[in-house]
This record gives sequence, structure tokens and C-alpha cells, in this order.
Amino acid sequence: MAADLVILEARVATMNPDRPHATAVAVKGERIVDVGTDLALRPWISPGTRVVAAGGRRLMPGFIDSHLHLLGHGLLLERLDLRQARSRDELVDLVRERATQLPPGAWVLGGGWDEERLGGLPRRDWLDRAAPDHPVLLARHCYHVTAANSAALRLAGFWEQSAELAGGRIDRDEHGRPTGILRENAKEHADRMVPPPTPEDLRRALRNAAEAAARLGITSVHTNDGQGFPLETVHKIYDELQTGPSPLPLRIWWDFAQEDLEQAAALGWRTGQGDTWFRVGSVKMFADGSLGGRTAALCEPYADEPGNRGLLLWEEEALASRIRLALDSGFQVAVHAIGDAAAAQTLQAYERALPPSAPHPGVSRLRLIHCQVMDPHLWSEMLRLGAVAEVQPRFLASDYPMITPRLGPARASVSYAWHSMASLGVPLAFGSDCPVEPLNPLHAIYAAVTRQTMDGEPPGGWLPEERLAVAEALAMHTRGGAYAVGEERDKGQLSPGYLADMVLLEQDPLTADPASLKDIAVDMTITGGRVVYER
Repeated sequence: MAADLVILEARVATMNPDRPHATAVAVKGERIVDVGTDLALRPWISPGTRVVAAGGRRLMPGFIDSHLHLLGHGLLLERLDLRQARSRDELVDLVRERATQLPPGAWVLGGGWDEERLGGLPRRDWLDRAAPDHPVLLARHCYHVTAANSAALRLAGFWEQSAELAGGRIDRDEHGRPTGILRENAKEHADRMVPPPTPEDLRRALRNAAEAAARLGITSVHTNDGQGFPLETVHKIYDELQTGPSPLPLRIWWDFAQEDLEQAAALGWRTGQGDTWFRVGSVKMFADGSLGGRTAALCEPYADEPGNRGLLLWEEEALASRIRLALDSGFQVAVHAIGDAAAAQTLQAYERALPPSAPHPGVSRLRLIHCQVMDPHLWSEMLRLGAVAEVQPRFLASDYPMITPRLGPARASVSYAWHSMASLGVPLAFGSDCPVEPLNPLHAIYAAVTRQTMDGEPPGGWLPEERLAVAEALAMHTRGGAYAVGEERDKGQLSPGYLADMVLLEQDPLTADPASLKDIAVDMTITGGRVVYER
């Protein structure tokens, strides 16, 4: 029997512990049929076989991004990207320029700003001057805080006499007037004032984001797209895209918001339902906010804001009840927990939830997303409960300047502690949380291996004892992502019977200078045996 695709002359990192190395891979349909030497696999080649001569380049499983917002990334590609705004003036100029391109009354939307770069939190008076005839909402790069101008605040009903929202906060000046900064549920309320994108807008955003992911060697994503969009609409769009004549170039594990749990259950959905290209995924819940926005829930107050412990978004019994309902309905649970108080509450709630009957192997694996501010006790609890830590190493590269000031030296020393967690046996899966951070998986590998910012600070890396080996980091961005959702028998390694999802890299990350990891280019991405990107 002839293969459809054979890759020869490769340095294959199979991620299969029983057979870690090879030089050739043969593919029939969307699955791998053989892995071995060039000589052993030549019988698979016929006149109709596509043969790729890798020329000694590194071939490995395609990257799996275990946590991002694919739809949000696609929408941001058409909005103001403020991640590079380095000052108040730059931000104001970008907003003013966008406002001139829109009719009066149209929303100016964007995201990615960081007050550490701007020299302070954006204020509504800045935005009022930049766009006096438009409502403006600009999300902080964590997407838990937003900056609004006066027009947007009034449309949201937030002014001097407005009441606070449970689980949210409106920053106010000494006179009680909103400064323009809205946190957590206050941000979510303001977001709901924006006219929703059309189905065609959503299709275009998803395709643009998926093609961007393929260019970076990503073949599967666990994407949380539920919040702010109609559940059935997004599900239908994904289904149409993936079953149409031109499917997306990557596989989708689709997480949805816990607010839609009852609706999803009533529709008969369950975790794992679908095919290898699109599956209903997990119920996504938020236990707290973000470290940068000081809304991550901490056991002790912030070092740089005494009296503030952040925001727990649930009472423990309510969280346990919600998790129990999700599990009993056949859904895996993925909980956002950045602070140690949120992680502790989530693990306690998970233990109290009734054990599920799990038709899909991933249902009983709690996905604990972010796991930034932790301690050894929490790592042990995760191990005991079988919880998977879905972490975003690129956060360290962005957060390094604020980590110790926010947390103090003692707490900082056990935060972002991926080597310690992995050494204990906690399963780790890497992701980007894009558009919070850039999509590139090699950025995550770089940050995990060097423990440095993108500019190489600090020399030698922050808490260098927590550095990971390149091979460990690559496994967490491949096998780790597959394990997190119970797909470890289909994805994450190059072995016969596995899905033919692969990436061919310009340079070999296993032998490259660690400082250059972030700059390695993708030469080819193959998903389901189909070349979806070629440089």
C-alpha cells in the first residue's frame, strides 16, 4: 500500500518515549502509518506519493496550544492592537487615528495595553480628547480590565451614582467619578454594550486566526470562545467551517462559558462530541482575575497594595455545585485560577464535586488554567487530584518586572514554578492565552527554558532553578496539550496510528542557543497529512 505523504531525511523528535528518534514518517489519509529510517520507509513511496526531503531539519509533532481565544485573536486582528504602545501619547495617537476612520458614534475597540509601559493606567479624559465623538473600550493585555471614555461609561450606566457590580469594580477618583478603569464583571457589563459582530465577521476572524496559527506550527488549539457570543451561533460557524470545502488548517477543542452550561446540556452536547477536527470541549469558569490588574485572588494582600487580596468570583459551595453539575452533565471543567486563594478554592471545590461517570477520558481531568501564584501544598493537591496545570510561559517574559513587587520575594519564589511542579509529577500543558500574549509557541519554549524577558533580562534568568530543558518544554507544548483533554492516544507524538499533525522547523530547538529559540521559523505545517503552510 502506498502512502500519500512521506517525509525523509528528517531529524524526527517523535515524543514517543519508546522510540524517540527516527528519520522518516509515512502518512496515509490523516494518520501516520509508519515511522523509521529512510531506507525502511521507501517501500511506501509510489508515483502518487508526495515526498518531502527535510534535509536534516527537525520534524516534530505539531504544537498544541492548550489555552487561547482564537475568535478573540481573530477579532483583534481587525481592531487596535495596543501591545506595542510605549507611552500615553502613543496610545492616544492610535485611538485618535482609529476614530478618524470611523463615523461618529461608532465604537473604537482594541486591547493589549499595559500600564507599566504607559507610565500609568489610562484615564477617561485621555480617551475623551482622542475620540470625543465615539465610545471607546480598550482592554488591558490581561483582558480582565478595560479603559473606557465618558461616552462608553455613560452607555454602560457607570457614572457618579452607579452601584458597584458583584465580582467587579469601577475605579473612581476622589470625587466619586469613574476614572475610566473597569475591572472584571464591570468590564464584562461594558463589553455587552458593544454591537455584536455578524456571523460573517466571526467566520472571517476565525479563518484569519487559524491561518496565523498554522504559520506558527500550531495544529490543535483548546480555544475558549464562548463569552460574549451566542453559543449555538459560534458552534454552528465552527461546524460549517470544519465540514466545508475549505476547512480550517487546525483542529479545534472548543471550550464554552459556564453561563451556557444548561443550554449546552439541553442541546445534548458532551465533552469529546464531534470528530478529530472539531470537538465540544470543556466548561470554562473563572475563579479570579489577573495579577497585572490586581484582581487575582491571593491568600495574603498584594505587596504593592496592602489591603487588597484581589477578587474571588465565586463562593466555594457555589463553585463546587457548578463543577458538580458540569461533571454530571458529561463535561470536563477548565477553571481560570491565577492567585493562590483561587487555586485553593478551586481544588477544594473540585474535591467536593461528585465523581463523574466519564464517557470521555478527559472529562475527569480538571484543567487548572494559569497556576501562576502557587505554593508546594497546592502542587501536591493538584497531583493528588490529577489536575492538569495549563500554563503560559510567555506570561513570565511579560510579567517579570512586576512579579516580585506585586507578590513580595517569598511568594514570588514559588510562583511560575514550572520545574518544581513538573518534578513533583504535576502534568503541565503549555498555551499562549492569545491575544493576551503573542501566539508563537517558540516564545513559550524560550521563556520556559531561559526564564527571561524577550530582551534577555535578567541575565541568567529569573529563578534559574525553575528553568526547563528544551525537550521538556517541547513535550509540554505537544504531548502535554493532548493529555490535558484526554487525546493522548491521538495527538502529541509521531507514531503509527496517530494523527499526522507535524511541524518542520528551520532550526533544531534541541541544539540551538537558548537565546535564539524565540526566533526559530516554521518551514512547514502539516495537519491531518495535509500541508497547510509552507514557507
